[in-house]
Amino acid sequence: MAYLDLKEGRSALLERTTKAAFIVFILSGLPDIIFGSWGTLWYLVPGLPVCVIAYILNRKGRGVLAGNVFAFGISLVIFFSAVTLSSKSNAYLFYLPFVIGLPFLIDFRNKKLLLIHVSHITLFWLLLTFYDNSYYIVGDMPPSQLKIIGQVNMVLSVFFCQFFVFQIVNASRKAESAIVISEQQLRAQNENLKKGNQELDKFIYSVSHDLRSPVASILGLTNLGKQEEDMAEMQEFTHLMKRSLLRMDSYILDILDYSRNTRLAVKQEEIDIKQEIDAIIKNCYQREENSLVDVEIEIEPKTPDAFYTDRYRLQIVLSKILFNAFYYQKPDTSHPRIQVVCHLSPLHVVIRVKDNGIGIASEDLEKIFTMFYRSNVTKPGSGLGLYIARETAGRIGGRISATSQEGIGSEFMISIPNLGRTLVI
Repeated sequence: MAYLDLKEGRSALLERTTKAAFIVFILSGLPDIIFGSWGTLWYLVPGLPVCVIAYILNRKGRGVLAGNVFAFGISLVIFFSAVTLSSKSNAYLFYLPFVIGLPFLIDFRNKKLLLIHVSHITLFWLLLTFYDNSYYIVGDMPPSQLKIIGQVNMVLSVFFCQFFVFQIVNASRKAESAIVISEQQLRAQNENLKKGNQELDKFIYSVSHDLRSPVASILGLTNLGKQEEDMAEMQEFTHLMKRSLLRMDSYILDILDYSRNTRLAVKQEEIDIKQEIDAIIKNCYQREENSLVDVEIEIEPKTPDAFYTDRYRLQIVLSKILFNAFYYQKPDTSHPRIQVVCHLSPLHVVIRVKDNGIGIASEDLEKIFTMFYRSNVTKPGSGLGLYIARETAGRIGGRISATSQEGIGSEFMISIPNLGRTLVI
């Protein structure tokens, strides 16, 4: 079986078997001790040391050698015990559990070694079968004592059979559980691979289309510029080309953010949340169209405990969410505003970003975190921002959720664990 075929499984079984065999040897000698007859205890002399030696070898990592020493040594002890005490002692019955457990005590992938052990067990069994051992040579022993020894040996041999059956059944259950877990993991990996392939196909198509679009626009404007002599028109062409280049640059930055998030290891750094938010908002204000947006920032508590996370990934998450809050404001709003509320606790930070922008339709809300999905096609964009934000938050153990009403505004909730207090795998 796969479980017992493993080195660790075989070593664990051998350790339990040597302990059980040691106990069985002691119990099988009890009738002699009770009757005060010490002559038959001779087989304890080699039997107990075999168990001890095999146990020590196994504990030292010499499991293969330990299994072979135990198999051959116990086989000899059973044989000479059966010969000495006659068939009425039932000592030969110990070969039954021994045969059951043998393949799992040694490395049965070694067929030559397995054949050697099967051969000497078969030889000893045949000798016991055809050898006339109706008498015993231990000296005078009352028939009643021999009968009790036979009963004890029968009970112990049955116990050992049950012991090995239990171990094999238990190992089978573990192997079955391991197979089920492996199948579940394999299915999950296949699903992830399938998802990755689908995203890759979509990614290649979208990248080729969205990168080529501004290039085609610039080429067209360049051709028009060659034929235009009016400086005012030339400046307009230049302005349009700059917009196309900025769009391309934004798209390339999204791709770089996605790539770095998947490749770079998570770093643990002390973060000032207020400082990070201020820096991103300042960057958003550099765009002329964002200058009229009023931003309110509230941090709770005012003097928070130290917060640790990956600075680069936190900046990606916050910048994507805050950029969207600025970008999707309603053009006819007299008082565009964004509310940023941060609640810091020893275990995590929860950041809520609320705006009074164009909002998101209810049927689109579940799809906004999908790669290349754009709920609003009236404004240009890559459709990667929110997807990258959620994937990046996930890498540092965080979550992002959203609620929205079309025409009223949206609210995004970001929860990021404090890596200084929690372990993220």
